[in-house]
Amino acid sequence: MRTHVIEQGRHRERLTWRALLDRLPWVSLSGRPSWRRTVVFTDSCRYTLPPADQADANKLGGLSFGGGPHGNSARVGWAYNPATDRIDLTAYFYTNGERQIEWAASARIGEPVDVGVTQLYGCAEVRVNGRHAGQRRMERARFGLRLGLFFGGNNPAPHRMRVEME
Repeated sequence: MRTHVIEQGRHRERLTWRALLDRLPWVSLSGRPSWRRTVVFTDSCRYTLPPADQADANKLGGLSFGGGPHGNSARVGWAYNPATDRIDLTAYFYTNGERQIEWAASARIGEPVDVGVTQLYGCAEVRVNGRHAGQRRMERARFGLRLGLFFGGNNPAPHRMRVEME
């Protein structure tokens, strides 16, 4: 697994060659793009924000379809839940510019989680640990962006965060 780091006060990890490769545009002749990772949240993923922002969805990654992330996209979201001491995972969509978030699962700190986004037959699906987490109709796209790790909502990382991914 590779360690992804978001420094305190930042939304994204520092741009390295590997991080850049993770964000390259995708092109699909079959129209079936996918993004899959195994993720481990470290102890550093525990955080406290003001109550109105604590449950804001951070993003692990995913795909946009035909353009940027706020038009049509599907991602896996996450947020630390201090009440349960777990990471809440969500299916995080933008459909024609409208944001929609669905709770998917909870994971313990240090527990490997398999996540993924796939587009098939005009629908984008988010899966967590092999289970369907959410699905939205998306125009079939032949190109888009790979979307990487992002902390926030509106708040940047309150301290250095490490997420293991492969």
